[in-house]
Amino acid sequence: MPKWNKKENNYLIKELKEGKILRDLIKDENLGHHGYYGIEHRIRLYRHTIPEIEQIYLEQKDRETQRIYKTIHLEVPDNWTFGYISDNHLNSKFEDLATLNRCYDEFNRRGIKEVFNAGDILDGWNVYRGQIYYVDRIGVDAQVKYAIKIYPKRKGMITYFIEGNHDNHIFRSSSMRVGEMIEKERKDMKFLGVYRGDVWVRNTLIRLFHAEGGSIETYSAVRRYIGRLSKDNIPDYFLVGHYHCADRPRIRGVKCIFGKTTQMDTPYTTHKGFDVSLGAWIITAKFDEKGKITKTIEEEI
Repeated sequence: MPKWNKKENNYLIKELKEGKILRDLIKDENLGHHGYYGIEHRIRLYRHTIPEIEQIYLEQKDRETQRIYKTIHLEVPDNWTFGYISDNHLNSKFEDLATLNRCYDEFNRRGIKEVFNAGDILDGWNVYRGQIYYVDRIGVDAQVKYAIKIYPKRKGMITYFIEGNHDNHIFRSSSMRVGEMIEKERKDMKFLGVYRGDVWVRNTLIRLFHAEGGSIETYSAVRRYIGRLSKDNIPDYFLVGHYHCADRPRIRGVKCIFGKTTQMDTPYTTHKGFDVSLGAWIITAKFDEKGKITKTIEEEI
């Protein structure tokens, strides 16, 4: 494949910065005969010598990714109890399968039919410096097959899940969408989106959300996200993954419940001084006559 000249490089950077995505540039005559295939593969081949294009390219992929989410409607009883779990990090050397299965056993014992998972089912690959030394399996297929096999399955129970930053990092490096791959093989697992999934129960909106970055002390990523939402797009409840903690702050009037984890302390969390909370939540909700949840009982397990 021929290298591009400086003029083409500069033109590509300009177009990407102005908001163009790669699909827009397939037939761009200013890029000669390179086309879409050439753009993708040139970025991959020369990523170390053109870091600016690589960074813009990844940011564009993330913007496209964040628009991938579903909205579902569930029929639930007046007194509704559901499970809420997050950050399993399967394939990590520090995964805690005993805690993960214990949580699902308790869900099952309580007669729960719906479980929500706020992301990071997989630990991914090369997410942060040194993370490659903490995983057991190399390759997307190996990690996904492991998750399909090992993630708990209980009769009559559906897990609705989103991808977190560790899951989506696989897409950034391979263009393989692990949420779709898992859903295809597990009929009891429903993929709702990347970083976000919306669930309507009567007249109440519950949003699954997975943060990325931000301060664990201030939950800055969540505050910024909620602060940007218009009034007609603000959820009633916000189930947040990423922080591995048990907390229930109210931000801009939104009740946020932060997901616990089924990954033990890692060298990364120890170095950062994070207070890791193992386990999950069981939440019981009561509705008023207008279909709004008026009261919840939140139990840590």
